Amino acid sequence: MKIRDNYITAMLLLCAAAASFLYTVYENRNNMDDESAPVVVNVEVDKRFANDYRPAVWPEEGEVFDFVEPVNSTGSGLRNTVVYAEINGRRFQKLFIKCSDPQTALKPVDNIAVFVGNKTYYYPKSVIETWAGQETEEEVLFEIPLVPYAKSMIKPWINWYGDFNFVLKEVTAFLINPLSFLPALFFILLFISLFWTEIEAAFRFITKKHGKKAELILLLSLLVFAFLLRFNGFTRHSSWADELYSSTVAANPHLPWLNILRDPGNPPLFYLILRLWYEIFGWSEPAGRMLCVLLGVSGIATLYCFVKTMCGRKYAFLAAFLLAVNPSHIGYSQEIRAYILQMALVPLAAQAFFSVQRKGGLKNYAFYSFAGSALVNTHYYGVLLILFHYIYYVFVNRKQVLKKETVYFTAANIVIALSLLPFLVMTAFRQALMDGGFNTWIPPIGKKEFIVFVTLLLFCALFPLIKRRFERITKTHGRTSGLLGYAVYACSFIYIAAYLVSLKRNIFVWRYLSVCLPLVLSILPVMVFTMRYAKFDVAFRCLLLAAVVQFSGGFREFDVGRNDVYKEAQEYVSADAGAHSLRTAQLYHWVDDQPSYYGLAKIPPFTEAEDCEVVYINSLYKDEPGMSLLLSDAGLDRENILKIRTTNGRYIWKKYLAGDVGN
Repeated sequence: MKIRDNYITAMLLLCAAAASFLYTVYENRNNMDDESAPVVVNVEVDKRFANDYRPAVWPEEGEVFDFVEPVNSTGSGLRNTVVYAEINGRRFQKLFIKCSDPQTALKPVDNIAVFVGNKTYYYPKSVIETWAGQETEEEVLFEIPLVPYAKSMIKPWINWYGDFNFVLKEVTAFLINPLSFLPALFFILLFISLFWTEIEAAFRFITKKHGKKAELILLLSLLVFAFLLRFNGFTRHSSWADELYSSTVAANPHLPWLNILRDPGNPPLFYLILRLWYEIFGWSEPAGRMLCVLLGVSGIATLYCFVKTMCGRKYAFLAAFLLAVNPSHIGYSQEIRAYILQMALVPLAAQAFFSVQRKGGLKNYAFYSFAGSALVNTHYYGVLLILFHYIYYVFVNRKQVLKKETVYFTAANIVIALSLLPFLVMTAFRQALMDGGFNTWIPPIGKKEFIVFVTLLLFCALFPLIKRRFERITKTHGRTSGLLGYAVYACSFIYIAAYLVSLKRNIFVWRYLSVCLPLVLSILPVMVFTMRYAKFDVAFRCLLLAAVVQFSGGFREFDVGRNDVYKEAQEYVSADAGAHSLRTAQLYHWVDDQPSYYGLAKIPPFTEAEDCEVVYINSLYKDEPGMSLLLSDAGLDRENILKIRTTNGRYIWKKYLAGDVGN
């Protein structure tokens, strides 16, 4: 009877969770930020006829919905203006331009530019003149021939990210943003808490009966799931400035190999790997992003191996799962920067460190030298972790100083330091360490950083008491407490060291603390599985699980470079310059090879001596005040400018230098 009652209770809880989840998804079905791409329509038109044109969308069979925005302001010397509209949070099947004067139709229109996510559609006057209109009683509708962003079995929506994206986003929404699904979260946590013993028993049965085979299948399934999360939309956002630097300067296969040492703020290992990857798979944004997707998946595997070595398989599976669904880790896996490689190397270096500490031996020292060298040559915050290892090693062995082993460990650290020497001598000393103006963009540390600094100092002082209490609860002085102490002290040391250095020279950046993410998530399974030893009631277990789920899913301070629109903006510049006979130049190119990276024609850079008629200003990581400063530095005023609006609130500025130029 009891077994049957338990079975019924479990089924009711799971059904309630599923029903709550589906209801929440249904109620929020119009919140399409992750399912549909933002759309911006720009109509460059003779100023006299600007009020005759309105972009409109057709979401379903039936009524046409208008989206009208104010006309952009222009310099007084221009005939043309830009009418634009933004369409966000709504799917649609067709996009139109409404003309209220059938006589003029599209004759006053010079061009139409549409940005759908990171896709650019440009229609010059010669193409627009071929469009056939659909006349009504008072107006004419001209359909813009857009291609759907992704194929769909549901409907041919223009700005739909795809059915696969929709399914994946909805299935994982609970994991990534659990507080949006509070009823479902409550039932799931209640189920886990009530049937904790049965869940653990089932896991032990599967792994014990099938052994390595079951472990391998479960791990591969998790890695495939993690890959799908990172592969989904991995080229959906335009590369931001630092990604473009990685690809077009430091790892550009058309430039000398020594360019991997050119960046004074970042050691060369990631650039070396990226350069080799481009040599093999081609020089393109999708190729670079795919490398980082695979590095992200490999980081989950290295974390699994580390936690398994320290605590066991169930701890390792939970830690790997939390990292697999972590929004920050997914984001870093979709940008071409060294952070994701660093996060993959941290568990590797930690495992090598414990192998040295516990076993010694030449093989383990060589492994530690390799892992440590790779880490410090990926990002300079890796140096802080290696420094912590040395301090931690000496502190742990202070009562029984093993002179021979300490000498070997010191030698391994010297090897790690020497591996960084080429980068330091050729680049970092002169361009970074000895340059007081380097990295001045890093803001000084403030109150928020100070509060965290003091809190961590107090926590580290009290942690020995907490650790002893934890050991009494769990009845262990070995595996889990060893991981807990190491991870807590390592993360605290990295933060405190970065803070103290920043008192003299600013190096503190929150995104640089991503080095701590794998270690933070390795702590959470220890917290969760502590429940089996403590006499916690159901309510406390639910609260603890909720805190773990929300913390692991909410570790996201980063938007991971999703604000720049260089690719789509440069596509517009290339298309618009090619559609007109005017002499053009570009004020802000930053790096000459960036257009080539996307297969676009190069626009010559602007100089005052050149006789050009139109100057384009691309919005690469520049807001409107920044673009105004570029104009001022070039000796240009803000008169006679058309502003073409792209996604993410950015603009392309099109400045006319030759009097009344419009069409």
